Amino acid sequence: MTYNQIITRLLQVMDSHLLINETGYGNLSDIHTPEDEKAPSYPYAFLNPVNVVVGAFSFDIQLNLIIMDQLIDGEGSQAEEIKVQSNCLMYLQDIISHFRQLSQGTDRHIDIDVDVTATPFKERFEDNVAGIGAQITITAIAPLEGCDAAFPS
Repeated sequence: MTYNQIITRLLQVMDSHLLINETGYGNLSDIHTPEDEKAPSYPYAFLNPVNVVVGAFSFDIQLNLIIMDQLIDGEGSQAEEIKVQSNCLMYLQDIISHFRQLSQGTDRHIDIDVDVTATPFKERFEDNVAGIGAQITITAIAPLEGCDAAFPS
């Protein structure tokens, strides 16, 4: 399984979540804000690549998964902030669980680490948002094999 296939599958899982209205991928500067031409439709989930660690028999993809929703009550009350963060944490759990179930059902060569540290946040972009940021790790079994490499024999 390739990096492209794994990211595509993860984005498909995020897109299929019934409570997430928009997804994105890229650098943090690529996150949509209301000053962009296209303001995000919240709740909004965004994948930010961190790194890929290549080993002899596998590679690990580390990504920041940021899930946020807009605070409706202006600056947002504390109760609303906590409710939004709680909802975003549930969305994170849903994504991890669904990705893992799909992978174990269709391709046992990839897995997602289920022990994730998530950080609740509240930010004031052009709109007030709160949510959860987590660094997730996906492992793909992909041995380094010279036989499959694109070199002349």
